Amino acid sequence: MRLLAVFADIRGTRVLPVALLAMILALPAFATGEEAVAGQVTDGAAPEASAASKTSRLQGSAFIDRRTKVTGASVMAQCPEHPRKVWLTATDEKGQFRAEGLRNGDYTVQIFREGLAPVRKDRVEVLFPYRAVVELPMARQTGVVDLVAQRPRSAKATKGPAELEGRVWGEDGEPIGEVLVRLLNEDGAADPRVMRTDGNGDFWFEDLIDGGWRLEIQGLGYLPIRVNLEIEGTMETKVLLIKQPASYTPSPIDLLPHEQPTPPPAAGKALRADN
Repeated sequence: MRLLAVFADIRGTRVLPVALLAMILALPAFATGEEAVAGQVTDGAAPEASAASKTSRLQGSAFIDRRTKVTGASVMAQCPEHPRKVWLTATDEKGQFRAEGLRNGDYTVQIFREGLAPVRKDRVEVLFPYRAVVELPMARQTGVVDLVAQRPRSAKATKGPAELEGRVWGEDGEPIGEVLVRLLNEDGAADPRVMRTDGNGDFWFEDLIDGGWRLEIQGLGYLPIRVNLEIEGTMETKVLLIKQPASYTPSPIDLLPHEQPTPPPAAGKALRADN
């Protein structure tokens, strides 16, 4: 009816055909303006961007009892479907932790803290767009925490070469440089490897032998992370460091000086002879 009224007004006033055409073309735009806005959300590029961002968060908490939260425990998340990618972090002063950017799958979550029995939880489902939440009750333990017993060993023979690369982030989403990263071979078949992260928070170790390695990550003012990894081929780690709370009490292992590789006796004699 409105359209007929418009035509009637136009005939009565003898508007030029060009103006008539402009008004007719403008009418559908006003009528479907809402649909046009919705179309911007579902344009051709949107599905690809959405698929690329379909990752979820894994979060949880560690505690001894309702009043005692576990601070400074090392947390490792790994999906058997993608065994060469590992997420690492530590529990904060409230005993909470999180890992971002996880693809869909069932994850194994392990947590370690000196003086407490290690805990392992399998088949923690991560499914976009939901958040996976896991609670990890821990118990006190005397003696040294046996991280090796908690890590499944590979049946493959030691060969190599293998690589480990990773990036260290802060809670603000910014990479952290000058973080000390150490690798120690469990069997003593290779020398310790040490480096610091660069300005992008990256670190990497090449020419490693396949097998068990202890990974230690320490940044000034941050809670340390210590886990044992089975390194085969090229492995990637994503590390989220948590700032040390004022109430944090370092464990005895935090106070031990770092061991530096020493040259064999023959090399030392040769060096003295040259001098």
